[in-house]
Amino acid sequence: MSKKAGARLLITTILLTLTYGFSQAQADYRSSQQITTQLQSLSRQYSSLAKLQTIGKSDGGKDIWALTLGSGDIDNHPAIVVAGGVDGQYVVSTELALKFAEQLLASSQTDSVKNLLATTTFYVLPNVNPEATDQFFASLKYARTGNGRATDDDRDGQNGEDGYEDLNGDGLVTMIRVEDPTGAWKKSEADDRIMVKAADGETGGYLYLTEGVDNDKDGAFNEDGTGGINFNNSLTWDFPYFQPGAGDFPVADKENRAVLDFLFERWNVFALVTFGSSDNLNAPIKYNAGEASKRVLKGMLKADADANALVSKNYADIVGKKEGAQPVVQGGGFMEWGYFHYARYSFGTPAWSWPEFKMPEDSVAKAKYKPNKDKNKEVDYLRWAEANNHDLFVEWKPVNHPDFPGKKVEVGSWKPFAPYNPPFSLVADISDKQNKFILKLASMKPQVKIENLAVESVGKGMTRITADIFNAGTLATMTELAQKTRWVRMTKVEMTLTGSQQIVSGDKVKLISSIDGGDKVTMSWLVKGSGSVKLSAGSAQTGIDTKTITLK
Repeated sequence: MSKKAGARLLITTILLTLTYGFSQAQADYRSSQQITTQLQSLSRQYSSLAKLQTIGKSDGGKDIWALTLGSGDIDNHPAIVVAGGVDGQYVVSTELALKFAEQLLASSQTDSVKNLLATTTFYVLPNVNPEATDQFFASLKYARTGNGRATDDDRDGQNGEDGYEDLNGDGLVTMIRVEDPTGAWKKSEADDRIMVKAADGETGGYLYLTEGVDNDKDGAFNEDGTGGINFNNSLTWDFPYFQPGAGDFPVADKENRAVLDFLFERWNVFALVTFGSSDNLNAPIKYNAGEASKRVLKGMLKADADANALVSKNYADIVGKKEGAQPVVQGGGFMEWGYFHYARYSFGTPAWSWPEFKMPEDSVAKAKYKPNKDKNKEVDYLRWAEANNHDLFVEWKPVNHPDFPGKKVEVGSWKPFAPYNPPFSLVADISDKQNKFILKLASMKPQVKIENLAVESVGKGMTRITADIFNAGTLATMTELAQKTRWVRMTKVEMTLTGSQQIVSGDKVKLISSIDGGDKVTMSWLVKGSGSVKLSAGSAQTGIDTKTITLK
């Protein structure tokens, strides 16, 4: 069997093991406390493979956890970071990161997974902003992105003076629509529960606002509530200055510093997978020469864009192709930081998108739907949800509103978090596909091997040693950007001598900037002496291969 065929068989075995080797009775998403309990349980049950540590505290005093999975010399095995919770609205992200760890550990007694964990390290950060994601479990539920720090989002010198109000008493913050001739919104013709922006030249007739009142009487609604800093808008690349949730300067908060400090000490990381709002897996970031040549880099370098396209294709093959997808890149984002300022392969995905609604064939059933001429995605998603018995929408009900006396005001729209997260019954299938992708990415890791080793005597006590320093992986040993930043460690080739041995020709130590996947660098040495020498090659993010060579 060829080496490539063997690798394919190994990864297929692992995927089948993960798909069928794990099940867990679970009815809904988990809070930060439930996540903590499960992480502690995993670290106890799989103590030889799972190391749990708190890498810091959130602004609200909650632990930020890192779970390291692997065996042997974990610091010198190529590593993947799996991160969730970077965007608090995506509670599914924390679930997917945790389920990856659960499923991998549950399968760890099989030979294929044992071998994977003995050669690859995984750093799982399931919830890097627990205050934001825990709003899903609060008595007043609203989609939140900020941490626990009080902020002055409207910059009027006061913190949190204009937050949300639950006008209809259902414990959910949704939207209000107000009949007003100056409004720029209107009801969708396909479904009058869905509000759409009026086109140029059209009459709207509705104001469309978040649920609450104008507490500070500045004409804006709920613009300065709980606030907080959004982890996914407050990192260093293309920082969005003066934007709510970004903070006064990059990495100003405890959560950001804890995560970045942890990662900057992990030299073996070759790739990051982030579940959240940024996306370069459903559609890769394309190379743009102008953006990539700016002094402050705004676009991917050519080789890295090519790698993104390759990984994205593999993602589509496993997860399914999302038609019409476009890459989503945002200033201050974690996925973006992972590439532009950490110089690793960095990938992001929301992991889920609204399912397609298929119009029923039956004429009676079909008659209850008005034509969706604009192909409005919200209309289709609401129809899909109702057809599949998912309660995701609050029907519009009239309320008395102090800011709009004498006007018709209604409360309703999507339940908080519903637009960003699948119904929980879908999560198991989503998790299986995302886990398969992460394992596929692991199989593409850069792997430096010493191959075609040749040893021959050339007389006068000297031995010629020739070897190929070969990258057996698919991805290059470092990104093209890493070659420019000089932060990621290069492939180090070292000949270690003992006693009176000496190198007559060749480098005792040589640093190789990068080796493409499937490529090699041929090196040779002329060594004088007897006994044996040691040849090592690699780096933390590629693994280190060592050969002991007997001199002739």
